[in-house]
Amino acid sequence: MKFIALTSHPVTLLRPDTPTKEAVIRGRDSLVFDGEDSTPYISEVIPASGLPVPSVVNEGGEPAAFTLETENGTEVTVIREGTGKEVIKDLPEPQDGVVYIASSFTSAAAVRQGRQDVFAPRKLVLSLSKDGSTTILGTIELK
Repeated sequence: MKFIALTSHPVTLLRPDTPTKEAVIRGRDSLVFDGEDSTPYISEVIPASGLPVPSVVNEGGEPAAFTLETENGTEVTVIREGTGKEVIKDLPEPQDGVVYIASSFTSAAAVRQGRQDVFAPRKLVLSLSKDGSTTILGTIELK
């Protein structure tokens, strides 16, 4: 099966036995690599395809605009897109033997439209630096 990354960056696929530990990073439950060298756990790197990155838009329907107020009295304007038909721009047509890796947002929209060839990273593994910064090492699963 051919994998095509519809992203602006490569997608790294990690082995299921990649050593990880659970951690809370910036308030979110995360998986962090728990080993010395991640290289042996990299199954494959899918390069960015160079194709346009798909985006999801609503066509039709009127946008809604309203204001919310915080507890401290700060007003925030909210503009919600119309509730018309959901359209995925720049998503290639299905091809036999090809799967696409896209953002979670694009993948979810594609699934709602009946596509079974568009996936997104599901189980991201972070690499934690000594200074506390993180980078995405790769994904163990797709959704």
